[in-house]
Amino acid sequence: MASRPSKAAVTGNPAVNPSTEWVNLFGAITLADGRPAPYGTIVDAYAPGGLRCGTFLVTEVGRYGPMPCYRDDPTTPELDG
Repeated sequence: MASRPSKAAVTGNPAVNPSTEWVNLFGAITLADGRPAPYGTIVDAYAPGGLRCGTFLVTEVGRYGPMPCYRDDPTTPELDG
């Protein structure tokens, strides 16, 4: 399970590098003007250092998830999810 908090942001980044540990994020999501996020909105989650650790395509207006948010694998040299 990820030990660092992450935040969700509405953006459009490509795929995430998965690892063997993650948390599933889900909930309601709105746009900056308060409207529910429409179908097709991409929701990304970021670790505190700015590394994207999860991404999800909205398929139900105003809701996202479950979105896996991956923890870094300390046994590899690269930074994961």
